Amino acid sequence: MKNPGKSSKQPTSSGGGGGGAGVCQDLPSRELTAYKRMLKCYEQKQFKQGLKLSKQILSNPKCSEHADTLAARGLNLLGLGKVLEAEESVRRGLKNNLRSFPCWNALALILKDLRKFEESIKCLRNCLKLQPDNFEVLRNLSVLTVHIGDLDCYRETRFNIFQQKPTQRASWGGLALSYHLQGELDMSLKILEEYRKSQSNQTRDMVGQLMKSMFNKKTEYDYEHSEILKYHIKVLMETGALQEALNLLQSNRSILKDKDFADESEAKLLASLGRRSETVAILETIIRHNPHRTDPYQQMIDARELNTEEEILAYLKEMSDIYPHSDTPVILSLKYATEDNFRELCQQYLKQKVQKRNPSAMRRLKPFYSCSLKGGLIGEVLDSLDISVETTWKLYYTSIHLKYIHSYRQALEKINECVEKEPDEVDFYLLKGNLLKHLEHHEEAVEAVSTAFDLDPTDRCVGSKLAKYQLTAGRIGESIKTMGKFTKPGEKPLDYLEEIQCTWFLLHLAQTYSRQGKLGDCLVYCHKLEDIYQSMDDDLLDFHQYSLTKLRLSAYYDVLVQRKNVRKHPHYIGAAFLAVESYIKLFDSLKHEDKSRTTAEKKKSKEKEKEKEKKKGGKEKNSLPSKEKYSAEQIEKVSDPLNQCKNFLNHLQDIAKENPRTHELAARVNLRRGRVLLTLRALLKMKKSNGSETVLVELEDDLKRFIQNNQVDERLKNIVDMHIDNK
Repeated sequence: MKNPGKSSKQPTSSGGGGGGAGVCQDLPSRELTAYKRMLKCYEQKQFKQGLKLSKQILSNPKCSEHADTLAARGLNLLGLGKVLEAEESVRRGLKNNLRSFPCWNALALILKDLRKFEESIKCLRNCLKLQPDNFEVLRNLSVLTVHIGDLDCYRETRFNIFQQKPTQRASWGGLALSYHLQGELDMSLKILEEYRKSQSNQTRDMVGQLMKSMFNKKTEYDYEHSEILKYHIKVLMETGALQEALNLLQSNRSILKDKDFADESEAKLLASLGRRSETVAILETIIRHNPHRTDPYQQMIDARELNTEEEILAYLKEMSDIYPHSDTPVILSLKYATEDNFRELCQQYLKQKVQKRNPSAMRRLKPFYSCSLKGGLIGEVLDSLDISVETTWKLYYTSIHLKYIHSYRQALEKINECVEKEPDEVDFYLLKGNLLKHLEHHEEAVEAVSTAFDLDPTDRCVGSKLAKYQLTAGRIGESIKTMGKFTKPGEKPLDYLEEIQCTWFLLHLAQTYSRQGKLGDCLVYCHKLEDIYQSMDDDLLDFHQYSLTKLRLSAYYDVLVQRKNVRKHPHYIGAAFLAVESYIKLFDSLKHEDKSRTTAEKKKSKEKEKEKEKKKGGKEKNSLPSKEKYSAEQIEKVSDPLNQCKNFLNHLQDIAKENPRTHELAARVNLRRGRVLLTLRALLKMKKSNGSETVLVELEDDLKRFIQNNQVDERLKNIVDMHIDNK
């Protein structure tokens, strides 16, 4: 897909480089001609040529501080990646002319590139003071405001865009979305309804034919119209206007391109309106299209009002006969079946799977082990299974059963028998390795999985599992070498894994370094994981306008709502916890070293740090801070480790509020920073989230000890005593 965000950094002369040639009429004719050529060079991405022309203009003593030329020079520098030098050039122009529209617009683009969104928005507001109706500025402002979550400003901006371009579909879609995001669903519906009325079938067909004849784009136009109808239906469903949503869906079924959405939405609406016979007909179509999904079967049970176990099992047996290749009806039957029926169905299922030598059959039964009765029945069925041919696979299933009930040693005995009988079966070695890992025999686990990988060296899943086990055993070099067998030839494996955002490997690598006590290396990969998740958020910036232009409103709204959940991924949470813990350890070790050093040594180290900072500042002045290269040595020598972990801790307090570990780490960090009230607040939250009582008492004692050993205000002492003593 073409990246729609690339063009946003190369605006036209009216929006970015010059605010029109009219602004530059004060230039001499020769310089004015060069200025116009410079703008064209920027638009055509000929940045070096543009810089030469800017140098030519600025070399004239009369034009050496010309604001618009300095702005255009800054944009060309931005195109070459010299962001900081570009910013300096534009700010120099602003000093000479605070009312220069090109300078404010160029500065907004540069600050946007530096991810300083709030400052960029301020610059765009200044642009609007000079040119209130500039469409490009309004569009850029709408993108930035929705990106940072300033929904009031976003709605206001989309309204201004709508007033300027009322005939554009994106204007209608953006305005409806702005109200929807703020929860004003009625207003959003009014806008969508007015838009739908303006798009009569005759008009739409006429426009579609015109686009096909001119641009060969009728298919795309039909799809965009389908998407806005889909969004309209979803908003109606959200407001509870179920009959209106159903009417709109049924009257436009032929227009909707997403047939799965149409079927599923119609089934939900009919079920909610109590029209059961029609719901059953739609659900039958959905099951016929995909008999492997669970939800349609459960919806069908509700729609047909099947209440007893016999009725439900009879229906699912019928579905199993119609779709013999789908295991879903059988697994659902096991969910609803009680003791005797469960035993019989489980026996049929396992016998069939053993005969087929299916390695994933037991995985589908794992949820039933949450019920001790059903878990025990599965074991009884396996013991009573009468299979003379495939006894090895019966042993394999029994080993998995024993693993699920945490009898790892017995499971290991069974799988060893399997390995002896069939030494060329990859799945047997994988299970053996997994059991050895649970028993904490990490070296033996690596050997077992390594044997599996030797049997099938092209299997990425087995290779990844081997690399993971090698990291657990502390074999970092071997693990990277294993992953290197699946990375791009000619590139370093670690660099490639970072590029493709292989977060599980980077997290396990950080955990391995942590176990080995290499805090600097551990934190390097924690920061790289943070960069990956930040880049996911930043990438959305390029697609705000694209989503509106293409009217992908339904998917776009879901992305905006779910955007905050990106960092809730276990890999990020694991990396954040690890980073905070590592910085706390680093702080404690530096504090211990600091006590043993003399005052003269401390002064020398401070002077060296200042000199290094000066050298770095000079080198980095003209470079783009694209992807930070982290150094373990520099991280270990950082002067304020607790300040460095602030970003990770803030994210944890936002996304993992219910986890007591978050509040434990917050208490430890704030206690070391001498923040008494913040420490107390973290302890109270930890207590509410059912944190470990032992750890809680330990931290409370540490807080009391800190208060005794330091000069703390009496009022703070009283507050702490009141909350800690009154448990």
